[in-house]
Amino acid sequence: MDTNDANSAPQPAAVSNRTLRSIAEQGFFGSVGTLSDARSACAELIFARALIEAQTAKIEQLGLAAQGS
Repeated sequence: MDTNDANSAPQPAAVSNRTLRSIAEQGFFGSVGTLSDARSACAELIFARALIEAQTAKIEQLGLAAQGS
């Protein structure tokens, strides 16, 4: 039984890279023209997450180096 109020907006939730990859690689059912857009968006999200992770690691390294000085 769903206890969510039908009038309330859906709650945002994190989407796993696995789910994004699945959509990007296999697609999903939707109206015409949305499949390629969804694949592109998922691929961009995966790429953005990788960039954010790399930048976060670099910032942490810089912070540790500054603490050691």
